Amino acid sequence: MRFNKRMLVALRLALCSIWMHPDNVRAQDELKGPDDVIYFSAGWRTVTGTRQNILQLGTVFHCDQGLCLEVKEYDAAKNTPRVYTPYVHEMDKRPNSKPCTNGPIAEELGDRHTYKNVKLYHANDGTMVLEAGRLVYHWRSSEPPAYNLISISDANKEQEQPVGFAYFSTDTTNRKISAADITYYYYGEIYHKDANATVQSDWYHHPSIINFLRFHKSKTQPLLSLTEAANYRVKDVEKRPLLRSHNSFVLVPPNGDRLRTLLHGYGHDWNLNSCFEELGHVKMLLPVEAKGQIFAFVYVEYSPDLDPTPMLSVGRYFRKLAP
Repeated sequence: MRFNKRMLVALRLALCSIWMHPDNVRAQDELKGPDDVIYFSAGWRTVTGTRQNILQLGTVFHCDQGLCLEVKEYDAAKNTPRVYTPYVHEMDKRPNSKPCTNGPIAEELGDRHTYKNVKLYHANDGTMVLEAGRLVYHWRSSEPPAYNLISISDANKEQEQPVGFAYFSTDTTNRKISAADITYYYYGEIYHKDANATVQSDWYHHPSIINFLRFHKSKTQPLLSLTEAANYRVKDVEKRPLLRSHNSFVLVPPNGDRLRTLLHGYGHDWNLNSCFEELGHVKMLLPVEAKGQIFAFVYVEYSPDLDPTPMLSVGRYFRKLAP
């Protein structure tokens, strides 16, 4: 069979159309090695039934079924209680303070879901699409190498208020993270709903940093701590000039869990006794690695505070000079 010029042009256009179809422009090609993964944090408001906020921490990884997705999901409607860990805060004592006992550091476990045969591809508009069961996430590249969540659908219904961050990473499941690995200044951003916000409230978006250069290392736990004077605005509002805040960052050792989360417990010493036994806040973080360096974190906060609404956050920390 001979092809004339018109037929050749039509054939080229057809091949180009096939190649440019979203299912063929596969972002999964970027997960080249067996240890290449994606880590993400996400949040949205549901549109069916009683509207609620949902948070997720997730990882996309290679599996026998091609690509799989595993998530921890946190449903604000459940307002689930904290689970206490074996790790304990180590707040700095004031001189001449009375004996007291620091409290345990908490976490939120969330509900676990695993999706097999997930699809990951670049759509014609340049967005990265992740299809997993009923969920379809659309991510847009922002400040390289980060992606921002721009939409999410559940059973073909687009959800409201999507926020989130994703990074390609080396799998950190078995990576033991030391204080030296993260002793840097990390920039960041956070979407936040405090305990007084309703489901209908918008996310409050603002910069957020964490400076591990100021933390000190525990002698007995995989823990970094920072005790400092509370923000002057909080002290003025509360009329407590001596109020201090405390931060505990737990470098949770590898435990075989793909969603092994590091923990950031923090808050104010409201009773001024120099021990941190208050409930405070809790963030769960997934570390992002490239070229052997922990250059970013994605995280969610789920702090059950006031019924019926927990305090919620979706955010990221990152180093300006990615490896």
